[in-house]
Amino acid sequence: MRNLLSCFDPASFTIAGVSSHEERPIEGLAGVRPVPIAASPGAGGRVTNALLEAQVPLAALRAALLARRLRACAVMGVYPYVQVIDIAERAARLARLPFFPYLHDTIAEGMSGRPRAGAAAAVQERVFRNARRLLVMSDGMRDLYARKCGVEAHAVPHTYLEPVPDRLPETPGNAGAFWGGLVYTINRRSFARVAGAVCSAQAKLTIASQNSREDLERMGVLSGSTDLRFVGNRAEYLGLLRDQGLLVLALDWPDESPVHEDELATIFPTKAPEYLASGRPILVHCPESYYLARFFREHGCGLLVTERSDDRLLDACREALRGGPAVRAAQSAALKAAGKFNASAVAGALKKHLDDAVAQAG
Repeated sequence: MRNLLSCFDPASFTIAGVSSHEERPIEGLAGVRPVPIAASPGAGGRVTNALLEAQVPLAALRAALLARRLRACAVMGVYPYVQVIDIAERAARLARLPFFPYLHDTIAEGMSGRPRAGAAAAVQERVFRNARRLLVMSDGMRDLYARKCGVEAHAVPHTYLEPVPDRLPETPGNAGAFWGGLVYTINRRSFARVAGAVCSAQAKLTIASQNSREDLERMGVLSGSTDLRFVGNRAEYLGLLRDQGLLVLALDWPDESPVHEDELATIFPTKAPEYLASGRPILVHCPESYYLARFFREHGCGLLVTERSDDRLLDACREALRGGPAVRAAQSAALKAAGKFNASAVAGALKKHLDDAVAQAG
């Protein structure tokens, strides 16, 4: 959201949020200070969720009063937190303003099997019923809601801020593979298989993640040639991507993750646009039925392994690191596909959705 909001005049929006810190500027959004409407005492867990839940009615009233004071034209609720989307939906009704949910993950499916699954399903029902226009992160989520719920949604994808290169890197990448981001319940088994294949290919694996070395060792994704590093800023991270021989995306199969199948099947990782714009080979490991596989197959922009086969993964690693015409073609297709996430274009699409829906409301 920070990337997307950076494309708009800061005077045109106000961020009302749940915060565990003093009011402070947001990096990349000069002059924007979020207005806290609820307090979060921690990073998660049952106690934190219970305390947030207790604040929902009052936070919704605060948000509604803020919207009225600012003469806002609409309320947008950004999910992946049930309490936040709940607050936004209630605030829009209290302020009698159009409500625009923007879902980065599924609601009911994402909370399936958890203690608050019933509450999440109830929030989703209200969100769908009262949305002026439902915005979602991917075509995969749009198609899921149309098929499963009979609900019309509009895809507003992730954003990539920097200009996408018009040609592939002139120098070859290093003889290694790269993973950026957390390893957790949606990808730990699939990534462990890829990590094993990289090791079998006698290539170096670099992981840039907030996971501790102990966590990764416990998950079986570290070997003697693994480089675990912390990347301090975005420019450094993008430069690191451009140096790699192979970039890895992976999602677990439904029977090896506690996450609901529909949630897994609609995920499009936030790092994917950055991978695509790097112009380096991308290996995707997930079931054929997932939206992630569908995207990379339709755009021809990566090497797909859609079966749980160590041999196929090893072959794909070797092919990507070796290069050749097919790999170069996928790299060129990746640069083209990265244009789909151009921040200005995505921001323009979002603005049109908001303007059209507000205009229809009269």
